[in-house]
Amino acid sequence: LVDSLNTNCDLKTFHNIFCKNVSKILPKSKKYRIFQSYLMFLSHRGLYIYPNERLRTYFLNILNLIVDNGFELTVRENEEILDLFFALSDERIEFSFPNISPDTVNGTLFTFLFAVTVFHSDSSLCLAKLNSIRSSSSLLGKHVNSYYAVQYYSMGIEGQYSKVKRKLVAICDSLPQDSIMDWYYGKLKIYLADCMMLAGDFRNSIFHFDEYYNEIEPYANLKENDIFEIQKQKGHCYRFNFAIDEALNIYSHLYRKYANNAVMKSYCLTCLCETNCFFNPQYVIGNQKRCIDAVKAVGQERSRAKIYYALGIAYTVVHDFTNAYRYIRESIKLNEKCHYPAGKLFALIAKSYFHYARDGYVPKRLVIEITELTKRLGVYEYLLVPLYLILQEENNLLRLEETYCWLDWEKTREKCKKFIDSLSS
Repeated sequence: LVDSLNTNCDLKTFHNIFCKNVSKILPKSKKYRIFQSYLMFLSHRGLYIYPNERLRTYFLNILNLIVDNGFELTVRENEEILDLFFALSDERIEFSFPNISPDTVNGTLFTFLFAVTVFHSDSSLCLAKLNSIRSSSSLLGKHVNSYYAVQYYSMGIEGQYSKVKRKLVAICDSLPQDSIMDWYYGKLKIYLADCMMLAGDFRNSIFHFDEYYNEIEPYANLKENDIFEIQKQKGHCYRFNFAIDEALNIYSHLYRKYANNAVMKSYCLTCLCETNCFFNPQYVIGNQKRCIDAVKAVGQERSRAKIYYALGIAYTVVHDFTNAYRYIRESIKLNEKCHYPAGKLFALIAKSYFHYARDGYVPKRLVIEITELTKRLGVYEYLLVPLYLILQEENNLLRLEETYCWLDWEKTREKCKKFIDSLSS
């Protein structure tokens, strides 16, 4: 059966006969040898010839075989399983993993798999799981770098940005070029450029995004998820500079290109809301149900919180203060539930616009809350340009101008001023 795969690739026959029948009567040593061939075929050939839904079935079958037969995996087999897993995880296909504690046979692998499935939805739980296997993470082989990628991403979500950047610089400098096709290679490179963006080093961030794009362009059909991420994050660089038109061009292009991918579409719609809310509030208001349904469908709670704060700004711009307050409040609550302090900062900044538009001033206690959270995060102070314009704090504006590597400071300030003026008109 295994040999026949080399000629006709009919894994369904093998799957049905071996997994449902033969595996129940063979001695363990023979089952393990066949299992090894099954796994090797999947990770070296099946990964490139089968659609993801079939791969998902075969992958889950691999996990069940491990659990049912008590196979003790080698480091190489852990690497092959994780190669399959990360090919599927970029598609956000849901898995139901066996409940295996970290200190049991294969516990490191299964705990890591579980941690990866939750790192987009619950960064605290993810970090707790990763910490439980820190001492045995070397069993993941080359994917110890994937362990670091997930860990650093989750630390960033929790607000530990400065610590993450130092670690990313060190690990990216040591990545071998021949690992370019591995999941962790792109994620670590993208996270490093992200950290530069978060620290306000926008030009350097775009340079690193473009540099990595040029590296993977020859493999574009195999690295499509990374290419999407690069373009999306470049859009963020423009949006954070209030270069609204440039950001919208990028997000709109991505939306058209990936409209049939539920996860990518949800990200695009979120970004379009976060960008349009300042000068095209009707887009956000008119599309709110479609956008919220899209992020709910893929379980993106942090994205839903972002759409809520964008709705808060959009309703503020049109002076519908009842709805503005409601959505800002919902965003704050949801961000707190998701342990996403940066998201809470976005909502608090939206709240400052709400107060300025409704009351003509921003309460001092809110200003203190925003500035203290910004200091705790260590990033995102560049988002306070509109607030400092409202408060007429020229010293802080001058400091921001000199501190950050803006794409065009004068245009950023002019656009922020235009937005602030619209709130009082």
